[in-house]
Amino acid sequence: MDASNRTDRAKMTGPKTLASLALTTVAFALSRGLTPVQIEEATGLQGLDFVDPEARLPDDVLAKLWLAIEAFEDPKAVPSLEMAKAAPFSMFGGLAHGMQFAVNLREALTLMIRNRIVVADRLELSLHEHGDEAALVNFHPMDQLDHGRANEAGVAVATRVLSEILQVGKSLIRVEFSHPPRGSLEAYQSFFRVPVLFDRERNALILQRAFLEAPVSQANVQLFAYVEQHFDQVRSRIERAQYPLELEKLRNAIIENGASGNYEPASAAARANLSLRSA
Repeated sequence: MDASNRTDRAKMTGPKTLASLALTTVAFALSRGLTPVQIEEATGLQGLDFVDPEARLPDDVLAKLWLAIEAFEDPKAVPSLEMAKAAPFSMFGGLAHGMQFAVNLREALTLMIRNRIVVADRLELSLHEHGDEAALVNFHPMDQLDHGRANEAGVAVATRVLSEILQVGKSLIRVEFSHPPRGSLEAYQSFFRVPVLFDRERNALILQRAFLEAPVSQANVQLFAYVEQHFDQVRSRIERAQYPLELEKLRNAIIENGASGNYEPASAAARANLSLRSA
């Protein structure tokens, strides 16, 4: 491939998703018989767009990939779980590996929640504690487009992180999905090894709340501090990229003026070196 096979990234507007997620899914699609041409037709992207795992691609790319995969699958199969069995943890942009140095499960989950924008701009991830349970709830607007298939794959890989990296797999009580099952319930039960419920109000991993304080086997305070600092920088870079430079200057000007009680639009515009009309 040459440079002509790369989509103009400058024209990729709107919310983004980490390319490593797409790269993992593309590799799975190719293994299931899809051709590079079919993948390009399904996503509207070129082959080289998927090469850099740290790039950010339009956030509908995963949904489009899963719709293309399902068009070639046995209706009874659950391809999202098949991919999750062997998907590399690097698909989460290093977060999964960074979690292994947390002191306990709570800190590990907090790292993922705080830096969810690293995975996808519009990913919503939160921890809800009630009684003896703790629910790690997730949502992405694209879930409806692919009927939850990308969500299934992400949740399935996350359960592997619990058992293989954090070694707290026994903390999982059940799994909840807001969409109907894709294939046999036995396939889901076999993968998760806990009850799996569908057509619920949310997508969630339900954990034993007591396990939130469970120590992580490879906990390392110094290394985890480094991990947190690294992702603080990555998150900040992504957040800055979401705003034009002029808008960032204006936001800073408003904050600085507000600190002294000055909320005049003209004053903020002048501080940002913008005309009032542009502001």
